[in-house]
Amino acid sequence: MREKSIRLSKEHGVNLAIPICYFCGEEKNEIVLAGRLPQDVEAPKHAVWDKNPCDKCKELMRMGIMLISVRDGDDILKSRVGFVEDSVWTLMGLPQNGEGEK
Repeated sequence: MREKSIRLSKEHGVNLAIPICYFCGEEKNEIVLAGRLPQDVEAPKHAVWDKNPCDKCKELMRMGIMLISVRDGDDILKSRVGFVEDSVWTLMGLPQNGEGEK
């Protein structure tokens, strides 16, 4: 069995980053050890690294299907998350951009 290892960046060492949740855009309670990236660039400090949901979104998905408002013209994706155009979201009477959160 091969041990997991990281290639250190000569410039940035383990090259730490805080991942952002693909679904809600909030910071995940994780740290990415990016190591050496192509051209030995510094890892983006706040970026989406994967489509794995954060703990909050994971819990919401466990309870049902999550809908996310997107700009008009975006394609609807077939996944556990349904993307809804802003105009449709408004017609459904749903709050936007965190309105109505408690």
